[in-house]
Amino acid sequence: MAGKKEIPLLEAENLAKEFVELTKDFYDRVEIGGSIRRKVPIVHDIDICAIAKKLGAEYKDVVEKIGGKIVRFGGEYATISYKGVQINVLFSTSETWGAGLMWSTGPKGHTIGMNIKADKLGFKFNRTGIRRRDDGTLIPTPTEEDIARLLNWDYKPPERRGLGEKDKFMP
Repeated sequence: MAGKKEIPLLEAENLAKEFVELTKDFYDRVEIGGSIRRKVPIVHDIDICAIAKKLGAEYKDVVEKIGGKIVRFGGEYATISYKGVQINVLFSTSETWGAGLMWSTGPKGHTIGMNIKADKLGFKFNRTGIRRRDDGTLIPTPTEEDIARLLNWDYKPPERRGLGEKDKFMP
């Protein structure tokens, strides 16, 4: 498998766009997440959130046809090695798009913070959505702003997430 390495943001953006373009027939909706979406200058892997149009063996065949290799594929997640870079694809639904996109965008500390907020309010938040802890009912979160309202969180755009106190001083 491709190891995580240091890739300049522009190079990572171009590789992510290329991969999405070559696999676009498999998605109803797709967005590049992770450190690319957060505009981090050095990227270590590529994260993508997608709503699948079709999956299965055809997806594996297309990934291999374009020179990639499926390392892990199951449930709502795929790990792919493409041109020596790890690509993580999180498959979401229109009901859980906001949660999936937020999860795939990160960073890890931000995601942990959202989990803590959710837990305090009686919810469980993970990459497959937000559910009520008491009965497991899925709460639709089609946007990240829906999550912000639900968790009483002041929405931050991706490039301001995970900065802690520093984010108060960003232009």
